Amino acid sequence: MANRHKSDKDFEQQYRVARKLGKQRLKSSPRAKSAYYDSASRRIVVELVNQCKFIFPPELAQGLHEASDEELSEIRVLSQGLALDWPRLDAQFSVAGLLVGVFGTKKWMDGICSQDGGSQSRVAEAVDTSRDSHTASSIIGDSALQEESPWKRR
Repeated sequence: MANRHKSDKDFEQQYRVARKLGKQRLKSSPRAKSAYYDSASRRIVVELVNQCKFIFPPELAQGLHEASDEELSEIRVLSQGLALDWPRLDAQFSVAGLLVGVFGTKKWMDGICSQDGGSQSRVAEAVDTSRDSHTASSIIGDSALQEESPWKRR
């Protein structure tokens, strides 16, 4: 049977590689600086470290769709801005996933897309571009509506 214990030297090498990869990910991944719930517009606003904003209605997001204003207001930014958490709702989302239109599991997304025949118009409704020129559409561009997107017409 192979020795399953790593030597200190192996561990240190793996640790250095992991730290380097982590730093690279932080530099290249979209990250939230802050997030809040705007009850007047009933939208969640994610302010990114690059000074852009992403705005979406909680009705699109699995676990947030039936939440009260109070529950939606309790947002935490986690993992150095890589994720958002609503602790009372036990709902977590990656910032990168939200930016490309992933608001839940495949089953959840299939349900959202089937509500309007899979139309991409739901993305336009979800992204409020009228408030700020640095919104999600300027961050992710049209690529979010193409092949990998759950919003693509089926």
